[in-house]
Amino acid sequence: MTKKELLQILNIIGFLATVIVNFLAVLLPIGGNTTQQLSDDLPNLFVPAGITFSIWTFIYIFLGLFSVYQIRDIFKTEKIEMKYLDDIGYFFIIGSIANVIWIFLWHYKLVPLSLVFMIILLLSLIMIYLRLKIGKSEVSRIEKVAVHVPFSIYLGWITVATIANVTAVIVDIGLNGFGWPEEAFFGLLPSSFNNSSNNSSCSYNFCNDSFTQRLCL
Repeated sequence: MTKKELLQILNIIGFLATVIVNFLAVLLPIGGNTTQQLSDDLPNLFVPAGITFSIWTFIYIFLGLFSVYQIRDIFKTEKIEMKYLDDIGYFFIIGSIANVIWIFLWHYKLVPLSLVFMIILLLSLIMIYLRLKIGKSEVSRIEKVAVHVPFSIYLGWITVATIANVTAVIVDIGLNGFGWPEEAFFGLLPSSFNNSSNNSSCSYNFCNDSFTQRLCL
């Protein structure tokens, strides 16, 4: 088995595992709590309403497109060159594992620990975004739609979800904004996160390509 074939198989496994666990989190639900119930249990000015998590359906449709696109030659004798697989490397499977673990931790209300795996997922997606040079590299239209767009949307949401996870941890451990008014304290988090990203050598811009620019309007 070549490295390319291994990556193709691992990407499919990672995608399917994440979708199945997310489905079970709603169907069972895992830990006896739905995502919306858990979100409502940690009220603050930044954690999104539970209904917002329905964006995962949209994300998984695009990740499903990526998964099918990247494995389309696995049973063919004539292979297709897929440089983006080398660029993505093992970061997608690492992110998928982190996503699955996060779901269990979140649903069993291990909120502070869940933040660790949310950050791992975020860093994995940032690495994918940077290595693919999204918004900067010239690729075909189909590759942009099947590879660049899915990871742009995924990273955009996980960026927001990470900030939400931070605020959830703050509420869960009872810091209550260190005495600051809630509006001021939670209002600082997104701007601080954005500033640190802009000042980093690994800064990225979710709205950098033409497709996702429309999503930011």
